[in-house]
Amino acid sequence: MSTQEIVAFVLQLLGVVTAWPVILLIIILTFRHEVRQFLPALAKRLKKADIAGTSFEFTEVAVKALQDSLESGIEKLKDNPDELASFVRKQVEKLPEASISSKPSAQSLPLSGRSILWVDDNPLNNVYEESIFKQLGATIKHATSTGQALHYLVPDTYDLIISDVHRDENGRSNPTAGYELLDDIRRQRIQVPFVFYISSVARVNSEKAKLARGVVASPSKLQDLVLDILQH
Repeated sequence: MSTQEIVAFVLQLLGVVTAWPVILLIIILTFRHEVRQFLPALAKRLKKADIAGTSFEFTEVAVKALQDSLESGIEKLKDNPDELASFVRKQVEKLPEASISSKPSAQSLPLSGRSILWVDDNPLNNVYEESIFKQLGATIKHATSTGQALHYLVPDTYDLIISDVHRDENGRSNPTAGYELLDDIRRQRIQVPFVFYISSVARVNSEKAKLARGVVASPSKLQDLVLDILQH
């Protein structure tokens, strides 16, 4: 897929995302190798935008997270315009969800020294959220399967585990993978706080998730929960 084709399909999103600064950001990221130096100036303009008739004010943390997620998506999905269009739409929709009120200073990163093991068979889904936590000082390790997560937990110590529920593992779809990981961790007496991050809380089996510290389905609620767990 050529750069021109990417720009063409991005412009088709105008009917869904009406904020011109966001569209401009996507186009600039498409040409990121040529104009990366202009992103800081653009970020300042993105602090205020109008999306679907509602005005929002965004912080530098949220804008940086959007930049990171779109850049990752364009890089990985540039040959699949349908998936890229869906990805871009989902990332832009996350922007008003940001709950960090201000950019933390280098001396006051609330998650400094904290480590998170993030288990998801498609890490691209969480680039926006990860960027926020990294800006707050956390380090993040990825695992795409239950087996890989358990392997990482043996030699390393983590302050928090974030997991999806349904994963494709070992060539098959496993709708209970997250619950199985939680059970394995508790069976091994690994006392690391565990959080489910999913698309819909309504679909969670509350009995199987009862040993988790929480179940959330939006970026803002995940941020609040993670900060609450790791700051206490």
